[in-house]
Amino acid sequence: MGKSKAEIQRAYRQRLKEKNNERERMRRNYVPSSELSDRDKKRRNEQNRAKLRRFYQRKREERQRQVEPQEQDTSGYDSAPNDSSERSRLRLRIPFQNNRRKGALIRWKRELSEATSRIRLLEQERSKLLKRYKSTQRSLQRMKNKSKKSTSKSRINSTKADRTRNADGKLILQSEAKN
Repeated sequence: MGKSKAEIQRAYRQRLKEKNNERERMRRNYVPSSELSDRDKKRRNEQNRAKLRRFYQRKREERQRQVEPQEQDTSGYDSAPNDSSERSRLRLRIPFQNNRRKGALIRWKRELSEATSRIRLLEQERSKLLKRYKSTQRSLQRMKNKSKKSTSKSRINSTKADRTRNADGKLILQSEAKN
């Protein structure tokens, strides 16, 4: 008897968990190449190259499997069985470019455009903040100037109030007049 869908799902989750645990273990135990000896570096590089070769081989095989059914397919237009020489089966081949070689370039361009757009946004934000900073600075300066003017006016008014003229027309301070 086969497994139920729940059992299949449970087994799948268990496999994923084991796979993630393996990845975590490798990540935890990773040693930077600068700390490895030359012999260990060479061994690790060979292992990585072998893994990469297997990966590319698998991708090539998948692509080949996808291309094979398309090659057998025709356009659907068949010539009549009694037509022999001039008309034959119409086979249409469209040359599709292999974009695999452009993959790194495309990725690089995408990352570059993301970076430039982020820079542009940060520059816009910086200009807004700079504008706000300058306006705040100007308003503070206006407030300081206003307070300076008001204090100088009050000093002038207070000094005028403190001065009086005597009979000779000379100015005397009220503090002197009281004495």
